[in-house]
Amino acid sequence: MKYATDAENSAPIFISHTPGIKVSQSRFLPGNPVSPEGADYCSHYLLDNPGRHAKFIGKAGWLVTNEYQDGNLELVSFTSSFELGTSGICFAKDGNIALFNDGNLAAIAYSVKGADLVLGSISLISGKSGEYYINDGNGPYAPLAKLTVNDGIAEIMPLPEQESYCSDEAIVPNIYGKKITDGRNALLKAGWKPLGDKDGGAEHLLRLGISEVESCSGTGYGFCRYSYGKGDMTLWMTSVGEEYNIVSQSVNCGAGE
Repeated sequence: MKYATDAENSAPIFISHTPGIKVSQSRFLPGNPVSPEGADYCSHYLLDNPGRHAKFIGKAGWLVTNEYQDGNLELVSFTSSFELGTSGICFAKDGNIALFNDGNLAAIAYSVKGADLVLGSISLISGKSGEYYINDGNGPYAPLAKLTVNDGIAEIMPLPEQESYCSDEAIVPNIYGKKITDGRNALLKAGWKPLGDKDGGAEHLLRLGISEVESCSGTGYGFCRYSYGKGDMTLWMTSVGEEYNIVSQSVNCGAGE
């Protein structure tokens, strides 16, 4: 959906540097233009115990997927409806992210018409403060972009070449969307070592020498889970599909976390 711009907002506090994602500095929230289908069978995608601003968006007929308070700013992700897929996966329609400043709606991010992307929910990056992923509303795929909040400004940027965790001791290259063979090579070059605690369903990957695979689901999207170590730190990641494309990662800093 395209949003009207409020000319009274001068200095923007929500900015997009990512192709296909636009931000309108708007104080007006339109009602959901379609019936909010999927609220029942995709309820696991909806926000539990919504706050004041999430309730405000919900009263306009939208389905709220997440919210975060970050200083004076609050981020709320929402969508018009859901379509049910397999394995409990739901596909968002017309996804958006609202930014509230000091309790007032200040801007809304949305995907540009014709862009082959749908904004999904926002999620805080593990071990980070003021850094979020914008998830893909089209399914269980790699994040679309990164959203950062710093000094009262929210910015949407393409995924960086690498992320640092654990007081910058853990460097993880951007392996999102890569096949497991390419992703693991990048991790090994960055000093990560294969771990893995085999739990079945991953014989094909084990035959390829990917010893760090822990398990794979035999149905649906074919999720597989992998683990790597570096000192006391552990990195987990998940792939999806027959190409084993990497879609998620998380880092545990170990004893010093």
